[in-house]
Amino acid sequence: MPNLLNMSRFLTNVLVAFQNECINIFDFIKYLFIQDKSLKLNTNKKFILIAGRAPNYRVIKYANLLASDSKNLIYLCAQDLNLLKQTKVSDNIKLIKYRSISHLENMVKHCNAKVTIAFCSRTRDAASVLKRSKSFRLLDIYDCRTNCFGENPPLLWLKSEVKFEKYNLENADGIIARNLESKDVSRRFSFKFPSKNILFLDYCDTENFQPPSKNSLTNEKDISLVYSGGIFGPSSLKSSWGIIDFDILIKSLPQSQLNLHLYPFPNEPISYYSELLEMEKTNPYLTIYPSVSNFKLASEIGKYHFGILPNFKVDDYPILDFKLDMCTSNKFFNYLEAGIPIIVSNELKFMSWIVKRYEIGIVIKKEDLKNLRNIIFEYDYGQMIKNVITVRDKLSFQHNNHRLLTFLNKL
Repeated sequence: MPNLLNMSRFLTNVLVAFQNECINIFDFIKYLFIQDKSLKLNTNKKFILIAGRAPNYRVIKYANLLASDSKNLIYLCAQDLNLLKQTKVSDNIKLIKYRSISHLENMVKHCNAKVTIAFCSRTRDAASVLKRSKSFRLLDIYDCRTNCFGENPPLLWLKSEVKFEKYNLENADGIIARNLESKDVSRRFSFKFPSKNILFLDYCDTENFQPPSKNSLTNEKDISLVYSGGIFGPSSLKSSWGIIDFDILIKSLPQSQLNLHLYPFPNEPISYYSELLEMEKTNPYLTIYPSVSNFKLASEIGKYHFGILPNFKVDDYPILDFKLDMCTSNKFFNYLEAGIPIIVSNELKFMSWIVKRYEIGIVIKKEDLKNLRNIIFEYDYGQMIKNVITVRDKLSFQHNNHRLLTFLNKL
């Protein structure tokens, strides 16, 4: 049944991609022969253009930050604006929804932007922005596709993503890096890396900070772990790149006697985790909940003891170790917002380093899962909570946003 659901979803995606490409060709012809003005940004004012397929939370946050300066007029251009329905957008931000790649390219080519920020949810869209922009071009790169399988990935759609990712890194005038992946990719595959760059993480949002609901594990019989994000059953491991194996974690729960609470990513197909829903029926230590938006997540997950990042490379999967080494996750900062310590895989080297440096959680190996309860009691939970409260201010967007503003003002 899961395979049937995945096949149905694959065919749906193929049909949607075909439909989008037809619209793209239609818009190209429409502009070429008719010079349709609706495919242009009609303004003579200088502005900052932020453009890409679908804005994520951090893009929305810094768009609002830039718009808070009355001197800035911001145009946020995207094909998917659904996330903006869940958050506040400054009145100084003009929202533009593009229909196709051709529509996007025509708007960018004829606009009067003083700075253009191309953000990646899909590398092709970002490449179109960089290709057509006449202003200073910044690339906000998210997860690096090349870091998953190298320059010759096994999947057709990834080959396209990698091709455009290389173009983006080699042609951007500057980089806003979510993590260390882009610099690592540039070094290992000899891509050009712009000299103007800034490491600007997802960071916490102080507006989401929750007071700790627990300060000690004394007399606590039921120790709870929580995970929020993409969840996958054994048949859907390919969709997780083969690095989030919930099967081994779930099977360890009866022995460790820990309770695991899962919150799937909003709009994630149930086919990805239908097998886990079956496991839930027979495993009293596993509970799966409906999705919660990012803006309500911290208050929901703050009632548990630990946030967990169970990212271990699954045997026989071709994903590169580098993907785990340098990546970051928005859920890492969600856990800090919720005021709970983090249990993190030792294979997530950059995030493990942060956890160790600030003593805000526990770094574990895959073989530790069965003995995780005993390992937890080796740590001072109360001190970890105090460290979380201290460090989340330091790792907040509000504490670091001046760095991004300084970087942009020096361009």
